[in-house]
Amino acid sequence: SSSAVSWYDVAGVGVGVGAAVGGKAALVTPLCKPKKVYTASGDGGTTGLRSLSLDSCAITDDGAYKISMLPSLIKLNLADTRITNDGLKYITDSLTNLESLSLFFCDVSDSEQGMEGLSRLTSLTELNLDSRDITDHSIAHLAPLVKLRVLDLFSAYRLTDLSALVISGLPELAKIELCGGRITGQ
Repeated sequence: SSSAVSWYDVAGVGVGVGAAVGGKAALVTPLCKPKKVYTASGDGGTTGLRSLSLDSCAITDDGAYKISMLPSLIKLNLADTRITNDGLKYITDSLTNLESLSLFFCDVSDSEQGMEGLSRLTSLTELNLDSRDITDHSIAHLAPLVKLRVLDLFSAYRLTDLSALVISGLPELAKIELCGGRITGQ
């Protein structure tokens, strides 16, 4: 049976909490392309939200600030959003229990403000940093991520052997996507 939808503002995007799906509330947002469905636990509100995908939404750093107030998040997809280093700092300062983070095609770069915060996300098992603005400096911040199993650096063509040294020191890494770059293997 279906229940009425309650609307919340999550990161500046209207999010509706509707009928229970598999014992969990279903969160939907009509403002993103493509339409996404999210799951929440607990009271059906956003406080128990564990997974949020805002792929291709017009989320900015202000939205990242609001997202940072969702303490139960363990999976966050911000692919193809307008998040910058400032927004990434909000996320890494507050959501230290994240296990999966996608920053694919976001405007994050080597800025200390955002990238150094990645080192605090020690629960991460999956990280997508598929961005042309990522360099060896950014990768150096990944060394503490000893639980990392999947790393996507596909568009990070400016990486060199220095990044390869850091990456090779990640003990649980099972999958990496890397294309081109300046890694020679020497």
